[in-house]
Amino acid sequence: MSDASDALADQILEEARSKAEPILRRAQRQAAETERRAREEAAERRDQILSRARERASAEEHRVQARTELEALNIRRGAREEIFNQMRERAMAKMRELPADENYPEALLQLAFSGLKAMSGRRFELLMRSEDRDRFGERLAKELRDRAADELGRQVTVNVADEQIEAAGGLLVQREDGRQLCDQTFEALLERMWPELREAVAEILTPEEVKAAQSDSDEGE
Repeated sequence: MSDASDALADQILEEARSKAEPILRRAQRQAAETERRAREEAAERRDQILSRARERASAEEHRVQARTELEALNIRRGAREEIFNQMRERAMAKMRELPADENYPEALLQLAFSGLKAMSGRRFELLMRSEDRDRFGERLAKELRDRAADELGRQVTVNVADEQIEAAGGLLVQREDGRQLCDQTFEALLERMWPELREAVAEILTPEEVKAAQSDSDEGE
């Protein structure tokens, strides 16, 4: 390249640089502004995302807490019901032992008398377990007639029905025409007594017992 050419080149380059510098500075300012806005927008969006995340986290926390409390409540209720069921089973087990007790015949008389006293009429029959019917039937019928006459002033006829019942103990007392019936079986007695017994158990039930019952239940699983 000749010196003239070199000089022209230098001049063009200088002019280009002179014109490019303002453009470059303007571009740099725009880039800085764009970057600033981008950072602010990113920060804003980040805060929004974090806020929504926190809201979701808070809502989820409330849901988890509510679910946990409900599950805990259900566990406590389940533990209490387990205790109630155990107490009911124990009560029934004790009642199943009564027919072997020497006082069982007197208990049958008391049950039969209570049933007869609650009913009207003069002719009654006793429905008993086969083993009780064979051992105590006729004597029980006579004692019941005598007691009704002595204590109630009622002259009644009491027979032992051929029909037999399946029960842990006790008997059924019904009017001969079938219009009235008193279920004095042990199962029926426990069913009638259970609400009161359950309330009594609930009054003495402690949190420790509930916890122990739940632990036993967990170990059994």
